[in-house]
Amino acid sequence: MHILLLNAGSSSLKAALVHLADGSEIARGLADWAGSATRYHYVGPDGAERREDVPWKGHVAAVRRFVSDLFH
Repeated sequence: MHILLLNAGSSSLKAALVHLADGSEIARGLADWAGSATRYHYVGPDGAERREDVPWKGHVAAVRRFVSDLFH
C-alpha cells in the first residue's frame, strides 16, 4: 500500500508517494509559482529527474501533473 503526501503552501506544492510499510519514498514532485514562471521538478520511481518551467499556476494543476507523471 502507498500513501500520497501533499504539502500545499501559498505559492507551492510539494508531493510525495511513499510506501506505507517503511515510509520509503517512491516519487516526489515540487511546483513553485512564486516567481514569474512556475517551476516544476519531478523525480520518478526510476530515479529520473525532470525540471521544467510550465505555463500553469495553482494547487489543482500541480496535483494533476504529479499524479499524471506517476502513471506515465
